[in-house]
Amino acid sequence: MQVMNCPRCKRLFHKFIAPVCPECEKKEEEQFQELRSFVDEGEYTTMKDIAENTGIPLKRILKYIREGRLQVKQGLDDALKCIQCGQPVDKGNFCKSCGDKIMNEFPDSTAALTKAKETINKPAPAAPKENLPRGRGMFTRDKIEPKDKKK
Repeated sequence: MQVMNCPRCKRLFHKFIAPVCPECEKKEEEQFQELRSFVDEGEYTTMKDIAENTGIPLKRILKYIREGRLQVKQGLDDALKCIQCGQPVDKGNFCKSCGDKIMNEFPDSTAALTKAKETINKPAPAAPKENLPRGRGMFTRDKIEPKDKKK
């Protein structure tokens, strides 16, 4: 397990999945629920309004939208853009046309990734065994002839 400082509260914690400590993760989830209820009420006009009224940084709100955890019906105003062509998107990294284009260009990408992972994780073939003299072990002292002990 990796031990690290939480980037928000600076406490030590065991990093499992989340990049923050369990307490900050719980607070973040509570903030997300408040954000979701605020967005569902629809009392905003821009993304800045959402950030100011909820106290959640705009960058984190955009992260939630890109991940698909949050859907904003109004006020995106080009806040999220396709990383390929620059057109506005409502979730994810690509617009519909660029996403379709990528899927058509790389139809077997998931199969190729799976095959690559299998190749990487595959154990290396065992080296052929040489005809080594059989003995008690691999230590040098085992190879040295014992001296005759005097009585």
